[in-house]
Amino acid sequence: MAFREMLREAHFAVPQLRRLEKQASGLKIGVLGDFYLDRYIVGKMEAISREAPVPIVRIVQDRYSPGAAGNIAANLRSLGCSVLVFGPVGKDLYGQILRQQFQARGIDTRFLKECANWKTPHFNKVYASVHGSDLQQVARFDQEPGRLEEQEVHRLFGTSLREFIRPLDALVIADYTEAAGNGWLTFDFVQSAIRIAREEETRIFGTSRKRSPWLKGCHGVVLNEVELMGLTAFLEQTVGDTGASLEENLQRAASFLTSDVLFLTLGERGIFVAERGQPFFQVPTCPLRSGIDVTGAGDTALAALVVGTLSGMQTREAALLANLCAGVVIRKVATTGTATVEEVIAQIRQWRQVSSANR
Repeated sequence: MAFREMLREAHFAVPQLRRLEKQASGLKIGVLGDFYLDRYIVGKMEAISREAPVPIVRIVQDRYSPGAAGNIAANLRSLGCSVLVFGPVGKDLYGQILRQQFQARGIDTRFLKECANWKTPHFNKVYASVHGSDLQQVARFDQEPGRLEEQEVHRLFGTSLREFIRPLDALVIADYTEAAGNGWLTFDFVQSAIRIAREEETRIFGTSRKRSPWLKGCHGVVLNEVELMGLTAFLEQTVGDTGASLEENLQRAASFLTSDVLFLTLGERGIFVAERGQPFFQVPTCPLRSGIDVTGAGDTALAALVVGTLSGMQTREAALLANLCAGVVIRKVATTGTATVEEVIAQIRQWRQVSSANR
């Protein structure tokens, strides 16, 4: 189904989105995971250094925003939800700035624990333009997460896990660590969070860069293509052959994870959905005609899927909302990016105007 037909079928209009915004304001969602700090240094490239063959970027803007699981939290907040975050930050400058960034957005940080053995992960991204050209990323410097031992994790977080989960309408588990042996989340801790959430009758959504089998038991799981490939490889090794097609692999992954719904985000190809008891389907993206920056789009899509689902939308409609929100974010260059209901409404109106003019 083309984007135009799906938009019409879903009856996406201002009143529906206004209702979503009102419903979202009554939701309390917790994000448990890896919280990074993103720094954007934006400037103009005007010369080459005399000291080395590198460009000199004269800074115009220097700004911060929450990254990784923090960007999911920021997007949930921008859609109107009450948000709590749960995880470690270092006793360092980056941890202080990250906490300030959350608090400035109205995100509850009482379960964000300072840890002397943890360095706050941060990504430093340098964007520059030349003589009025579009901004482009020219350099990036990353501080990846270290490691917390399992006993330290349980000491810091074990006793407060149920207190964190009990008041929530939904829990989002966001495992962003990619390097083997790093991070603070363990299989046992993730499974404890899922077990407690189920006991408290809290809906659970999850995503993981490298360890999606840990998400078994989540009601909804969101993966990208690379993450699905990793899960497919795991299933091949542990339960035998998987399917030959994308649909078969997605359905078998959802069955293994015992999820009600598995969303596969595929960028410009949209979102593929395997939902329990329903036919496999695809939700297309809004067509774009200009340059984009995909930073944070997956986090935005996940947040929108959670809000749409909890607000009573059909799965197809929630996926369409996710694509619309991601479409807002990818137009924002040199920022991790969030989307608001107002921006989604503006995007729909703009797309309809362009579509009508081109008929």
